[in-house]
Formats: sequence, C-alpha cells, structure tokens
Amino acid sequence: MSASNPSAVSPDGHGTNSSITPPRVLLLALRDDWLGPPRLAGALREAGLAVAAVCPSEGPMAVSAALEQRYLFSRQQPPTLPLLQQAFEDWQPARVLPMDDAAVLLLRRLMQMQPPLPATQQALLSAGGARPVEQSDWLDKHCGNTRARDLGLAVPDWQLLPPGSTRLEPLQRLGFPLLAKPAVGYGGVGLRRIERAEQLQELRASPRAWLLQREVSGGTWACGFYAEQGRLLAALCAEKERVHPSPYGPSSRLRVCAQPALRAATAQLLAANHYTGFGSLDAQIDAQGQFWFLELNPRPSPFLHLGARAGPDPAAALAATLRGEDYSESPLRRPSWSVALYPQERLRDPHGQEAGLADWDIPDGDPPLKAWLERWLNAQKG
Repeated sequence: MSASNPSAVSPDGHGTNSSITPPRVLLLALRDDWLGPPRLAGALREAGLAVAAVCPSEGPMAVSAALEQRYLFSRQQPPTLPLLQQAFEDWQPARVLPMDDAAVLLLRRLMQMQPPLPATQQALLSAGGARPVEQSDWLDKHCGNTRARDLGLAVPDWQLLPPGSTRLEPLQRLGFPLLAKPAVGYGGVGLRRIERAEQLQELRASPRAWLLQREVSGGTWACGFYAEQGRLLAALCAEKERVHPSPYGPSSRLRVCAQPALRAATAQLLAANHYTGFGSLDAQIDAQGQFWFLELNPRPSPFLHLGARAGPDPAAALAATLRGEDYSESPLRRPSWSVALYPQERLRDPHGQEAGLADWDIPDGDPPLKAWLERWLNAQKG
C-alpha cells in the first residue's frame, strides 16, 4: 500500500494557480470495476476542487489525471485503517466521498468502530451533516422501500424473502410477473423476472435475502443529485435508453431531460432524511406519468459527471458549497439530450449500428483514463 503525489496539472494542462487554494475532497473508490467514479473525479477537478482518492492500484481511478494524490491498495487486500488515516491526515480533505457501495459500507464501519475513531476523523466523515450510518441503510432495498412508502411515495407492492423462508403464499398474492432482486445489490446485478410459482421455489435455496416486487411497466429513470443537509442543490434526470447487459444491466445510453415528478420525489425524500452527499434515486414512470419509487443509491450514479455539459451540475454544487458560495442551478441546455456512455455503449453495440443516435461521452481530456478504458474494452471483447 502506498501514496503517490504527481505534480498538479489543471484541466487545460497549464498547471494550477498557486495563489488559490482549492477545497480538497477525498474519494473512496474501492471497486476497480466501476467506471463512473474516475469520470466524476474529473468533473470535481473541473469544478475547482483538489481531488485525491483511496483506490485500487489496478483500477481506472488510479490512472486518472484528475487526481493530485493517490492512496493505493491492491484488490487482493482491502484498504487498511492505517492507510485511510494516512489519507485523512495527509490530504486534510473538507469531505470524504464514497464512490461505490463498498465505500458506503466502509464509512458505516468506521463510524461504528470500537474503540472509536478520533473525534476529528469522526467529524470529517460527518462533515456537512452527512450521516454515514443512516445513509448506508439505503443499500437495503426493503429498508429503502419502507422509508419511501412511509413518506407517501408510490412504491410497487413488495415482500421480503429471507434465506430459507418457507412462506411463499404472501409472495404469490403479489401476482405475476414479479421482479426478484437481491435485498442488497446494485446495477441490476442478480435481478430476475419471476413469471410462475415454480420459480419462487428456486429462490428458497439461495443463501441471500431477496426482495420480490410487483413489476411496473414504463420507462426506467434516475435522478442523480447532490444534496446538503436535506436540501437538493443540483439534480440531473435521465431515462435509460439502452442497458448492458440486457435486460436489467446498468445504463449504456441515457436521455437527459426534465422530469418534474422524479425531481420532486427526490427533493421530498432527501429533505425528510436530512441527506448530505451525492446519490441517485431510481424510479419507474408508467404510461400515465405515475412515478414509482424503485431505490435510492447513496453514492454517485455513473452519469453525474455530465452535469457541466447538461446544465444542472452536482459537482459544481458541491464545489460552491465548500467555497462557502451559493449555488445557482442552471437550466438544462437542451430539452432532450441522448448520451452514449463510454465504453459501456461500445461494448453493447460493438459494430456501431446505433452510433449516430447519441453524443458520445469519451474522456478525451484525461488521456491516461481513456487509454485504460480502451484496454478494458478490448479485454472485455476478447
């Protein structure tokens, strides 16, 4: 495990202005197979923040030119407490930001440690009103559904199937088809469609808990955001146009546009939970325009870095907050904007049959990251 400190280079390549001290943030990016975090690192850098990361040496974050400091560990061994404390003490960040689910859970464990962390480090992890323990509860989909329903949001009927459960009658009363998803999961991983009672029997043998939920037709949307003490500062709403792998994988192509019902529900939920940080609320919107809550992810979604190009900019909202400034959210620059995420969409559509249907989101301003993603794409194809 090590720390590296390359010379600081501004996004235009001309170096930083030493007369200005930008606020510092520390990103916890523990997964080396998540491609969105290094893109958000670039957006934070462009918004005027100094960015460091605790990340695997083998992953895309480690090579990004957006970072001024790296605290590296190997994927074979999670980051140790001494490495994390070195990052806290050396970098002196204004905020510590989880970039993936594993990082969200790590912050929870740090806040619950016995003996506890030093008071200064506990204060750092809860800066801005962040609540790492409470916010990590959103990873539990049953908990998230219950919170949303208690607020009056529309949630498709669901039942929790604990490991080894023998009570299948309540599940059958939900009706078919159902969607079965791990009670703790992300990105559609493990999600399956249940069309008949026999398929429920297969889930009983699973060692994990499952959430069984009535399927709702319509478009799948996400509202990526930054919030401070429950106040929604910037939000970017997008509809999934393509996913990879099909049919329930993460987005590979998105349509960014206004979605007032989704934004309003997101603001309501964040205010009720005094939420601080990045996140994403996923929802289904049916043909009648009815909003249906699906889940809230307490970490950034893979398209938050698009804010500077789209108008509403969550990265700029955080940067303004850390500078003690008011953030005035910009309107959408285009009423409807289709964006192909790179390299995910290239993997889904390797022959470019739909290449002209969206703008490509390629990190040309970060050559080391672009090269890493190209190698990753070639390895996936091979």
